[in-house]
Amino acid sequence: MKYEDIVNEIISLGQIKSPKYELSNYKNIFRSIVINDNLIFVIIDYKNYDIYQKNIEVLYFSNSQLQNSYSLGSFESQFIKFIHPFICDCKPFESRDFKVFINELLKIDSTTYKVISGLSGLMLDTPFKPLSLGPFTIYNYKHHKNIYADFSKSNFFPLSMQWYEEYFIILQVEAREPDKAKEIAEDMFSKLNYFIRFLTGTTTFSKFNFGVNIIDKRNHSKMIISNENSISTFEDLTHGNYPPIPLDSTFFTNPSIGGNYYWSLLNFSSKSEIENKIISAIVWSGKALEDYDLNNQFLQYIFSFESLLTYQEKTFITPSVVSQLAEGFALLLGSSKIEKIQIDKDIKNLYNHRSAIVHGAHKPISQYTLEQAKHYSNKLITKFFNDEKLRDIKTTANFIDFIKHLKYS
Repeated sequence: MKYEDIVNEIISLGQIKSPKYELSNYKNIFRSIVINDNLIFVIIDYKNYDIYQKNIEVLYFSNSQLQNSYSLGSFESQFIKFIHPFICDCKPFESRDFKVFINELLKIDSTTYKVISGLSGLMLDTPFKPLSLGPFTIYNYKHHKNIYADFSKSNFFPLSMQWYEEYFIILQVEAREPDKAKEIAEDMFSKLNYFIRFLTGTTTFSKFNFGVNIIDKRNHSKMIISNENSISTFEDLTHGNYPPIPLDSTFFTNPSIGGNYYWSLLNFSSKSEIENKIISAIVWSGKALEDYDLNNQFLQYIFSFESLLTYQEKTFITPSVVSQLAEGFALLLGSSKIEKIQIDKDIKNLYNHRSAIVHGAHKPISQYTLEQAKHYSNKLITKFFNDEKLRDIKTTANFIDFIKHLKYS
């Protein structure tokens, strides 16, 4: 469908009403967007809303620059305001009109937003020194009140606001509006949390309590987002943290054991195919450690495998794909023929459990099987960090060649 057809369908689905209409008809309204003080755009009927939402997402995802600098909600709001005259004047929307709209949004320069949030569940041996982990900088509030105060230079944000955590974290992101800056920051903070979970191997059952509070809902906390022109706050009420993780210990920062490489993966620089696969594998492993359900934990470790060893996106897990995965594991992790055969057997057995869970005919996974999946997930990810030859590989095609070389050498 052409963009003009999509937009004209959106126009046909919506109505322009006054705010009073929403008050008296709220039960029938599935979506409303404020155009100005006197007008709102409304969608009535769930079927219309479903079509509308899908069309909005098609338009939003049509341009990567839009995705990277505007949130879906901000895009939707700006778009409805733009098409408002077309609705009121019963004027057909054409493709060139959509291009005009996109160009107007992209004319606005991206700006650097500083995002600050409380951070719990850690300690620093040298709290007077900021700790840098990739794009993140972590501060002890007591020793760096001046940094925090810099965020308070606005009437919108009162100086008297209490900071509840011993530590706070700052991240700089590029966006064209604050909602997108918040969205990017939440994604990055979430990845940091999963990376720490992976590195410590701590499960939710073990009371893992590290977390950026806007993500993990810990203590009463505020996320503050500011640029040169504005400042916004987002607040959460949460619970406490214990025990702390020594985040500036050599385990997390020593380059010789991969510390710098882990954090460099989270920098905003462009990533290779393999680096994105490693990030995905770590995130799945972190999610597994966070989950309470044993079967879900197990599946997320399996997804971690697949992030690294499947060669195509949206691959169906057929017997041939399982054989490919098992062979990859054996070649990468096995040092002898006997060990390779055992690894191949183990991975295929794990995939028997995966298949049973997915098809709904499986009792809860045993602790032994779960630990075996975790073991292989950790060994595989660690292999990608510690093997210098693997670290030099950037593309999936190069990785396939590497596996072939191991197989036939």
